[in-house]
Amino acid sequence: MGADLDVDVPYQYLTFFMDDDKQLEDIKQKYSKGELLTGEVKAILIDVINKFLKDFQEKRAKVTDEDVRKFMEIRQMNPYPKAWKEMMEKKAAQEAEKKKAKEEAKGKAALDDAERLAKKKAEKEAKKKAAVEFAKKKEAEAKAK
Repeated sequence: MGADLDVDVPYQYLTFFMDDDKQLEDIKQKYSKGELLTGEVKAILIDVINKFLKDFQEKRAKVTDEDVRKFMEIRQMNPYPKAWKEMMEKKAAQEAEKKKAKEEAKGKAALDDAERLAKKKAEKEAKKKAAVEFAKKKEAEAKAK
């Protein structure tokens, strides 16, 4: 009987640290069938992690005090990648254009409303004037009789 790979800790670590997918699949097959023992998988894991740690330690040794100082200095952080910033600026410009167009349309509608009200008022005044003239004409006709 082989190992339960879903809960086997050495195998789970191998899935994170082993770069060779073919070798990992081979280990998976053999280990699940019982052809590999836990001690053998642990030995493989030790080799893989030691290689990872060796690479890490070599890279860490190259870090200078100047690198640390530069990394730790207080500096302005850009919360968005450049592409996002450009996209957000473009969107903001579009929103500003829409708002401006909406304000212009609102202003035009208000102007149209004012013109319509003025026209209505003028028509009302004209009707009133015509009614007054008609009444005067009828009054004059009545006096003439």
